[in-house]
Amino acid sequence: MVKIEKMNEKHIAQVAEIEESIFSVPWSQKAFKDSLELDNTAFYVAIEEEGVIGYCGVYKVMNSADITNVAVKKDKRKKGVAKQLLKEAIKDAKSEQIKEIMLEVRESNEAAISLYEKIGFQSITKRKKYYKHPVEDAIIMLLKI
Repeated sequence: MVKIEKMNEKHIAQVAEIEESIFSVPWSQKAFKDSLELDNTAFYVAIEEEGVIGYCGVYKVMNSADITNVAVKKDKRKKGVAKQLLKEAIKDAKSEQIKEIMLEVRESNEAAISLYEKIGFQSITKRKKYYKHPVEDAIIMLLKI
C-alpha cells in the first residue's frame, strides 16, 4: 500500500536517485535540500515498504503555486501513484487558499499530459524550446481550484 507524506531530509537520497533515473537535467541532492528549507515549498513522497517510489514538489507564491516536479519509479508507474501525489498537493494548496496551480510538461509526454487533464489541468500555452537535452517545447497547464 502506498503512503503519501511530506518529504523530509531522510528522503532526499532516494528522491534524487529517482530524479537522476528519469530526467535529462536532474536536480541534485543539494537542490532538494535547499528547496526543503524554503518556507514557500512543499514536497511530497510516495512510500512503499522498499522506500520512496515517487515524489512531487510545489512552490507557492501568494495565492498561486507551481508544480516543480512529479516523478515515479519506472517499475511503479500506471498504478495511480502520481495521481495520489498530485491530489495531496492540491488538497494542501486548497487549505492554504491557493487559487491556481501551474506546471510545465514536455510536449511529447502524453502520459503525463493525460493524467494532468484527468485531474482538471488545462493547456493554456506553449513555451518554445523550454526543455534542453533534448530541446523540446513545454506545454503550460493550469488548474483553477
